[in-house]
Amino acid sequence: AWARSRSINNRQRGSFSSFALALMLIHVLQRRPCPLLPSLQDLAITQNLPPLFLQGTDCRFCGDLPQIHLHLAELQKSCGPNEESLGELLLEFFRYFGYVYETGVIAIRDISSFTPRFEPGQSFYVVDNPFEPTKDV
Repeated sequence: AWARSRSINNRQRGSFSSFALALMLIHVLQRRPCPLLPSLQDLAITQNLPPLFLQGTDCRFCGDLPQIHLHLAELQKSCGPNEESLGELLLEFFRYFGYVYETGVIAIRDISSFTPRFEPGQSFYVVDNPFEPTKDV
């Protein structure tokens, strides 16, 4: 609703899609000093879950809620549960994409297994599609 009210959620008009904004939010929540979300795809690989290929792309993810909670507790071991308010997290989203992020692929999973097709400095706000590697959403 926030993005729609500011007309910045329409990919056809050159702004972000709702999917891209959701991925950007997940990206920030995964990278907080005390993370709020794990990477479900990376967790599936760590657990050696069988690959799930969709159009030639491994799209496996962990859907086991107790295992996800256990992994998140492991990520938060040194900092405890994240206690940032929604307002603080929203401010961090704006701070991150307004001041911290400079270039590179915004991803919610490990992208080291493939080479992004974007030239550094050529694209700004490249948001990786977790279901179609190297596709900017």
